[in-house]
Amino acid sequence: MYAAFNSRDELVYPLEAIRQSKAEKYSCPVCSQSLVLKTSSRGWPFFSHRSACGSGQRPEGGGEGARHVAIKEWLYQECQQVGLQVEMEGELPDTLNRPDLLIYHKGQPARIIEVQLSPISADHLRERQKVYQKFLDAVVWLIDDASLSSGLDQAWFQRNLHHRDSWGYYVKALDWPRKSLKIYHGLPLFYSASLGSSYRCSTYGIQVQRMDLLAHPARTHRKIQLKKGRYKVQDRIQQLRRSPYEAPLVRELYQVGLSLGELPYWVLAHPWRSPVLETPAWTVMAWVYGTLRDIDSVTLPDFKSLLLELIAEGRIVFQVLPFLEQVHFQDQFLAEVFQALVLVGFLRQTCDQGWAIIS
Repeated sequence: MYAAFNSRDELVYPLEAIRQSKAEKYSCPVCSQSLVLKTSSRGWPFFSHRSACGSGQRPEGGGEGARHVAIKEWLYQECQQVGLQVEMEGELPDTLNRPDLLIYHKGQPARIIEVQLSPISADHLRERQKVYQKFLDAVVWLIDDASLSSGLDQAWFQRNLHHRDSWGYYVKALDWPRKSLKIYHGLPLFYSASLGSSYRCSTYGIQVQRMDLLAHPARTHRKIQLKKGRYKVQDRIQQLRRSPYEAPLVRELYQVGLSLGELPYWVLAHPWRSPVLETPAWTVMAWVYGTLRDIDSVTLPDFKSLLLELIAEGRIVFQVLPFLEQVHFQDQFLAEVFQALVLVGFLRQTCDQGWAIIS
């Protein structure tokens, strides 16, 4: 594994981890399992899983099975108390998958509720969603809020991205101790925490009669401000060159005449992030700079066309997101990259509706 979360929920690379305490604990950003810091026969540090990534097993000290059963039974009883016809682990045609709860309306299946407390792979999640939606469109996934402690940087958080006009991009999670639902909404698709990015969290009561389970109005609203310092550029350059995962991306840039030392301060100093990208977010800024550095100005439509070319060439690669198709978020992603370039001063609007490029 090329990177891991430490006990403070910071994403660290193996070369950074070897300088930390030997008592430090690490977890996988994809499946949340415990990782072990090891050294290869050639002397390279790396993170290793105790069991296969995405297997659905939890770090030691779990006991999630009992919670899963308790949540499912509580929801079942809530449905019965309000007069809903509900079946626990009801059978669906042509599949061995059995949803946790199958709710009926006038004798016909109306809604599926699936409780998913353990992080699972994107492919597994997407496949199950497709199976359920062949049978029924109304599928509600309840993931564990306790598994989202690392927030927007966490792969499991990103994997559960949804979209709704009133909330924008959001993640819905079950706060089991409080018997409530949390909606993390207004999520950015491309950002740097050092530029003051934020999103919101709204907490709702659970009302099983509603298709989305939310009891309105919301109990609480709060703003979550993303605050992190910037990288020291020279340290960042060394880190990228040594990283087994990112060194090939550095070489790819070099092959088209872009070295790390030539990149502007804002490309490497800001901790660029995106919940929809497979490729590291900093490379988006590097490719954009390399594409635009020799021209004087650009319009927004032309800018979008340039980024679409980078996507078509495989320079920018998006994640497989189980609940979102690329066509649904691509335009918003491009708009947020453009806005980020304005914020760092690379683009400045001119009076003729164009945007000057500030080297």
